[in-house]
Amino acid sequence: MRSGIEMQTKDNAMVKAYHQDRIARFGQSTVEALGWKNEDSQRKRFQDFCDFADLNGKSVLDVGCGQADFYHFLMNRYRDLRYTGIDQSSSFLREAWRNLEGSTNAKLLLGEFGSALLPVSDFVVCIGALNYKTSESGFIQRMISKLYGISRLGVGLSLLKHLDAGFDNGILVSYDPDEIFEYCQQLSGNIRMKNSPETDFFTLFLYHN
Repeated sequence: MRSGIEMQTKDNAMVKAYHQDRIARFGQSTVEALGWKNEDSQRKRFQDFCDFADLNGKSVLDVGCGQADFYHFLMNRYRDLRYTGIDQSSSFLREAWRNLEGSTNAKLLLGEFGSALLPVSDFVVCIGALNYKTSESGFIQRMISKLYGISRLGVGLSLLKHLDAGFDNGILVSYDPDEIFEYCQQLSGNIRMKNSPETDFFTLFLYHN
């Protein structure tokens, strides 16, 4: 039987290979390299988080931040926030550092967020980074609980609800919105969900009462 460390190492290697393939196909600095279909798909997810919470004057932890595109999206809307991004990809973080040059209210961390000790923040967001397949049973529930636990005010999640054939290279996983919502009710009595029939994702926000 493989140990948890061995399974995690294999899972991380699959994610790395997936993004290396997309970097080779689309270029290092593109949203497609991160796994998005296009910039519009990424932007729609970003907007949901601003609709659910006023982030001005708050600290925001971006889990699986990639190239820190969410930071720039936020700075076009809020002038007073403190941003921290964490990602396990050193190549994405190098690109993020170039994008954040001169920023005084942002910092980046290298690490695998599933096992790393994460900083407590007002709001924690995870925009797509929980959609990779994993060998760990109950991973999604563990991570939702972990991220909610390190948030002071709330946690926001963007998750796939179905997959387009041929797009995911077999590495992505989708979730049933109702099942995820039901689990989240064990953590918070104040939950908002946006689930448009026109999109392949849904957004959840769990607030601390």
